Amino acid sequence: MMVVVSVGMLVLGCDTGDKVGEESVDEDDVSDALAVDADGDGYDDTEDCDDNNSVVNPSAAEICDGVDNNCDGQIDEGVSTTYYADADGDGFGDEGSPTEACEQPSGYVPIGNDCNDTTAEAFPGAEEKCDGVDNNCDGEIDEGLTEAYYADGDGDGFGDETTGVFACEKPSGMVSDGDDCDDTSADVFPGNPEVCDEADNDCDGDTDEGVTTTYYEDVDGDAYGISDSTTESCDLPTGYSASPGDCDDAASAINPDAVEVCDDIDNDCDGDSDEGLTTATYYEDGDGDGYGDASASTEDCEAPSGYVSDDTDCDDADSTVNPGESEVCNEIDDDCNGSVDDGVTSTWYADDDGDGYGDDDTATEGCDPGGGYIETDGDCDDADADINPDAAEVCDEADNDCDGSVDEGV
Repeated sequence: MMVVVSVGMLVLGCDTGDKVGEESVDEDDVSDALAVDADGDGYDDTEDCDDNNSVVNPSAAEICDGVDNNCDGQIDEGVSTTYYADADGDGFGDEGSPTEACEQPSGYVPIGNDCNDTTAEAFPGAEEKCDGVDNNCDGEIDEGLTEAYYADGDGDGFGDETTGVFACEKPSGMVSDGDDCDDTSADVFPGNPEVCDEADNDCDGDTDEGVTTTYYEDVDGDAYGISDSTTESCDLPTGYSASPGDCDDAASAINPDAVEVCDDIDNDCDGDSDEGLTTATYYEDGDGDGYGDASASTEDCEAPSGYVSDDTDCDDADSTVNPGESEVCNEIDDDCNGSVDDGVTSTWYADDDGDGYGDDDTATEGCDPGGGYIETDGDCDDADADINPDAAEVCDEADNDCDGSVDEGV
């Protein structure tokens, strides 16, 4: 604390020069000696910001009175209240218009978080209304109250989802459903019946589903197509037919409407060849004699090569054996009548004595047994060459000529 010195105690002279034998005076000391504490608060006017008010000095406590009580250059710091201008009178002020005061000024409030101080309809905690205003000051406008609307360019009641806007009321030309997949056509919208027009009429992502016709590739142009070569279309494409079932699409004469003819071909595509037509059975003629083997046959309209209509050949490996041949004595059924050498064999007799006559008791049927057999019988003693039907009767008590009499006439 500075000591206050009375002015009368100082002797001032005009001569500022030092004189011998006199002590010099410090200017700061002079200044200190001139300081005054007018309000007696212990602070002179060089420290006291109001030396006429004893409650105002650097040691004083700041109180809310609009005065810089502690002489720190600030008024009511730490003891005043911040108030905010409340232009719309809703009890919430504009944070951008604050003021410090000891008491609430008129038109000000202590709460400053009004997001819109131009309308009493907007303040924190207010009920959100669908009015294009952030009524409850949460940073969102009309949240939970607006509805999405979409431009309906074709007027079919369904809008384009890319044109969506949120609004409290439906704007003109807009609808609440934005699922139209083609907003340029009134014939295309969700739920519309699908028609065959190569458009996705019902907006399900598929075109002409369930309404197209299956057409079949018709290469030969006979109006019948191949069942496993198809296309789906609204109209009949070129080279296709509406009717399937062609079993040979390279031949126009073969199709389900064709008339079956006897040609070993399934002309009418019913899976059978030559059905209902007069066919004949033909038999393999392996030896080419004109007669076939009954065990090797085929049904056909005409005789295939190597086949004949006659099945009476009994040996189709030998062209000299067939019903047209004459029976010869060879121990073969030459004429295929079931008998061997019938009508052509001879009766043979054993001629043991070699006299040209055989023994009747040794008769056998055959072609040529050989080995001592002859076709002439009548030998009554085949052990004696002198006894036979050609021998002359002699008187020897024997039937030399085999006529049944002995020594007759001799």
